[in-house]
Amino acid sequence: MTALRKRMLDDLQIRNYAPTTVECYIRSVSEFAKHFNKPPDQLGPEEIRSWQLFLLNEKRVKLSTYIQAVCGLRFFYRNTLNRKIEIDRIPLPRYEKKLPVILSKAEVKVT
Repeated sequence: MTALRKRMLDDLQIRNYAPTTVECYIRSVSEFAKHFNKPPDQLGPEEIRSWQLFLLNEKRVKLSTYIQAVCGLRFFYRNTLNRKIEIDRIPLPRYEKKLPVILSKAEVKVT
């Protein structure tokens, strides 16, 4: 285990993240680093942007997977590396707003 991975694990443990979240964040940062064949601390905003586009356009991951990957990178750069990468540089996608289904009086059955 690298010192950087150990530090991120410690940071996640200090903040009492759930085991599944810890696993997901570690995997996200690891895949990000493997994609560029460099340690993640040597990668910056342009690589993050490129990675996000890769996940969406080429890998076509589900929205939830994409969000987890983005949150993992945000945690890594903010907390583990203590870098001041602007949040705008690692954006989350917009959610589609759905209106609730409203039943008509005929559909509501009074018992």
